[in-house]
Amino acid sequence: LYLLNIDAYKNIFKPLMSLVVDTTIRELLSLPDDLNRRIFFIIDELGSLYKLESILDLITIGRSKGGPLICANQDLGRLEETYGKPNIKTFFNNFNSLVLFRINEPESAEFLSKAIGEQQIIRSVNSTQVSPGDFGDRKGINEQEKMERIIIPSELQSFKDFEAIIKVSNYGLAKTKIPRR
Repeated sequence: LYLLNIDAYKNIFKPLMSLVVDTTIRELLSLPDDLNRRIFFIIDELGSLYKLESILDLITIGRSKGGPLICANQDLGRLEETYGKPNIKTFFNNFNSLVLFRINEPESAEFLSKAIGEQQIIRSVNSTQVSPGDFGDRKGINEQEKMERIIIPSELQSFKDFEAIIKVSNYGLAKTKIPRR
């Protein structure tokens, strides 16, 4: 079942789309657990629907029912407005795979940079001390351990068109460029 939200009619379709998506999710969640069942929910621009409590249930228990959610959204602010700040964390904690393109808004870039994580960096620092007279010069090498973000917010903000970070749970992440077609 494909539902298209035509921009010219989006205000008329919003309640209808929300009703259909909500009813379909509730029907799936009423089914017995079945890991072999696959009913995919692919929602582009989740923030364009009314708040659906069933979405929160789908992302937390839907996998056991055979109903994974694939969600695309360009604006965390719109989701936060609809679902509230605490539920943004619920969404984020339950989406194990991410594809992140350029993020213009600074607060979202900061949030996503933190979410991608940190890495431990060990740097060698050379030091030289020159001594007058007979004491001789000294050289030293010191290792410094530091935690740094894998991707800093300004990197997310400066991606070129079609550049993305792909993060797949238990497989790490990679920077890629999506080919134009």
